[in-house]
Amino acid sequence: GVYFSEFPSYTFGYGGQKHLILSKVLPGKIYPCQRSQPLQPGYDSHGGIPTGDRFSEIVIFDVDQILPCYVIHLQ
Repeated sequence: GVYFSEFPSYTFGYGGQKHLILSKVLPGKIYPCQRSQPLQPGYDSHGGIPTGDRFSEIVIFDVDQILPCYVIHLQ
């Protein structure tokens, strides 16, 4: 799957701090989980580590649910 997070500070630990790719993502029905596993039947994506009513990361398994929009270059 492809991992996304709406928290830039979370993503910096994985890809560095110089670029962000801002994408529109259609997660559909999210299966909450905290370890890597195949897509669960009846779900469209996985959400890891709940943060309030959101997830720290979302894993999208079908690239048709992803629309990259912008590359943000940070100083």
